[in-house]
Amino acid sequence: MSTATEHASGRAARNVLAVVSGELLGKVATLVFTVVVARELGATEFGSLSYALAFGMLLGTLVKWGFDADLTRRGAADRADLDVALGQSLVLRAMHALPVLVLGGLAGALTRPSAQAAWTLVLVLLATVLDSFGDAGRAAATALEQLGRTVVALVAQRVLACVLAVLVLLAGGGLVEVAATYLLSSIAGQLTLAAVLRSLGVRPRLTGLDPLALRAMWGRVFLIGLDTVLSMALFRLDALMIAALADDAELAAYSVAYRLMETVLFVNWAVSRSTFPAMVRAGSGAPLLRVGESAVAVVGAVLVPYGVLVALEGGALVRLLFGDGYGGEPVVTLQLLALAPMSFGVSYLASYVLLVQQRKTQVLLATIGGVVANVALNLALIPAYGARGAGAATTLTYLVQAAVTVAFVAPGNGVLRLDRALTLPALAALPMAVALALLEGPVLVVACAGALMYVGCYLLLARWHDPAQLDLLRSMAKRS
Repeated sequence: MSTATEHASGRAARNVLAVVSGELLGKVATLVFTVVVARELGATEFGSLSYALAFGMLLGTLVKWGFDADLTRRGAADRADLDVALGQSLVLRAMHALPVLVLGGLAGALTRPSAQAAWTLVLVLLATVLDSFGDAGRAAATALEQLGRTVVALVAQRVLACVLAVLVLLAGGGLVEVAATYLLSSIAGQLTLAAVLRSLGVRPRLTGLDPLALRAMWGRVFLIGLDTVLSMALFRLDALMIAALADDAELAAYSVAYRLMETVLFVNWAVSRSTFPAMVRAGSGAPLLRVGESAVAVVGAVLVPYGVLVALEGGALVRLLFGDGYGGEPVVTLQLLALAPMSFGVSYLASYVLLVQQRKTQVLLATIGGVVANVALNLALIPAYGARGAGAATTLTYLVQAAVTVAFVAPGNGVLRLDRALTLPALAALPMAVALALLEGPVLVVACAGALMYVGCYLLLARWHDPAQLDLLRSMAKRS
């Protein structure tokens, strides 16, 4: 392996580990935030906050659009173009943000059942739109392969949101006050991110922007933007549909289960962002497939055992974190979501393989198919089964989307060997499943015992079945 290749591989490994570590800390803070708020506010008010978050994140995606992909591509290809691309991205975001805030905020607030719920929606919408501007800074850091530093801002924001929410609730605050702390933490996070970018020498060029260049950038990312919005719809439409077809209390039950499922999705995002430059360098064919399969193998090593854990110990996890008041419906919903993280991971990573080759239309078609399937399944299942129906719809949607996206990768490249990437974690998870089924005791003790069983089996099987995967993980650890 050449020195340049080794350095590039080392940077990718460090980026993966830095982002995974930071996202893990941030997700823990977000989970604590969710647990505290759900316990203190009760099901109905927590459902209102969950609706506001789903609504805000969906509209925030209209501001983010697809500008990050173009920004990262241009910055990675030519460092001198990074500041210009960042400035263009921020200006275009601002142009999207105005109608989103005015029209979306007004429409959303007027449809809420109470003044408290309406104010909550407006405050959370402001925070999520602000966060979409921060994504531009993280895209710039991705282009420089310096993701580790931007993790500081993300972790700080999520920890601050958790701390402020706890303090407000202890002081007797309610739903609107919690939403206000969420907005304050977003402001602090963006200020921290701006300082990090300055330390990296990244300064958006906002003067002398060419209208033709802005139009060209928007045109390049149009299909990616549509896909980004539709992909977020896959994450958030189920919550909005539960609120419309059921009520906020049912939405709270779903949100509890969904938060535990969603907590581990950062693994997919971290690995995809960190390996995207390597995919670009690989180009196409067998080299690109190898990078894609390695990415799936890395996320599978985490998400396969997590799926086994929530399927077998989901009830105990929900009761431990959220209390007995959230038993029953959230437990079954979480178990129905057990396959969702890995299914989403396969689809998401395969879409990056397509994006490297500028096959944006196929990525969009797969996402459109997923949205159509999700809406149809939710309409069929939510009225009869509530949160459980939405959970089943989410998992089935991601399974279908994964199959379609992988099929799109094959022409011109070959088959993305998921069996080669996922056999090892699947085999190692079988003894873990037996251990979880047989062991009794506190859920944290049982989960730790199952994790140790999985890690031990994984290492033994890797030495015998696939030493290359073990070498990959070892190299990542050494280069960190």
